[in-house]
Amino acid sequence: MKSITTLCLVLTCFFYSGIAQSGPGGIGDVSGNSILQLWLRGDTGIVVNPNSPQRVKEWQDQSGANNHVSSTGGSKPFYVEPPAVPGVKFNGRQYLQAPASSSFFPTTATIFIVKKKEFTGTAISLSPNGYSQEFLILNEKIYHHHSSGNYAAQNSACLNSIPDNEICIIEGMWGAGATDITYYANGLLSTEPKDQQGVQVSLSPVNRKITLGQRDVFTPSEYLIGTIFEVIGYNVKLTDSQRMAVENYLACKYGITNDVCGALSSCEERSLELPGYTPDDLISIYPNPVTTQLYIDFGKGFVANSVNLRVVNLLGQTILSKQISLDAYQGSVPLAVDNLLPGNYLLIAEQGNYIVSEKFVIQ
Repeated sequence: MKSITTLCLVLTCFFYSGIAQSGPGGIGDVSGNSILQLWLRGDTGIVVNPNSPQRVKEWQDQSGANNHVSSTGGSKPFYVEPPAVPGVKFNGRQYLQAPASSSFFPTTATIFIVKKKEFTGTAISLSPNGYSQEFLILNEKIYHHHSSGNYAAQNSACLNSIPDNEICIIEGMWGAGATDITYYANGLLSTEPKDQQGVQVSLSPVNRKITLGQRDVFTPSEYLIGTIFEVIGYNVKLTDSQRMAVENYLACKYGITNDVCGALSSCEERSLELPGYTPDDLISIYPNPVTTQLYIDFGKGFVANSVNLRVVNLLGQTILSKQISLDAYQGSVPLAVDNLLPGNYLLIAEQGNYIVSEKFVIQ
């Protein structure tokens, strides 16, 4: 199966200037000046306590906006290290926080959380102080919280169908309006009615803190019990195509294929639904499985000049990168993989905004 889109619907892409890495799914960039303002990844940027290496001292933001969240006191969350899926585990007593900043000053935001289904308490709160002007993901609901007792909330009923130990994606999208909230679970839009309480008031532009594992009011009953693998935050409401690009990046990276709750039956099949492309546009590779040398045939979507090839592992890490010129080859393009360990990989071919990927296995 193959994957293609002009919006880079595959794992992490790069600007080829070598200066910066693009955002997840190619949405935003890591300059700190784009719509991407928060990117916490379990596979990089976790700083542990020197005296207690299983405890997380800081989770460094990869967006370039320097929204590093840290433990400012008390108990620190736990580092979930490989060979398990890397992430941060909270057991009901810890939180990580970044100070209020202009990153989430607007009245709009889109937040993706990759987590274990088994999950109670606060995943993330964006608020200047306490309950006021808050974007919130608490338990299995998202909240548009103007002040204490005055909020709109929405649930996603399909989450109940996901096994507790399974990884899933929840996504909240907020606008300024009092009930302007949109909730997705594994890419599936929630149609649950919105719960409105108190006086319905729109949110105001304000510098919001970023708090994981608790709200800024530190209520014991709202501390998080659960594991977070990745957090992605934008300071705008994403378009459908942008949202799908980020979802696809996460679905591919974490192998999320739950088709009972969600629209991510597989990242390849989903992206092939995009109009305007046929199988002849894609790449084909052989042999698969492979041991030493992989061969690539390029479809008509590629023109006869340079193509960037990357091999990405299951953690989303680029472990092999090569630039080739199609003019130099009369037939299949060889790629040596004999220095890579056995396992599952993704080959990504990029030419401008034209992105194609193909899974393969090294024996």
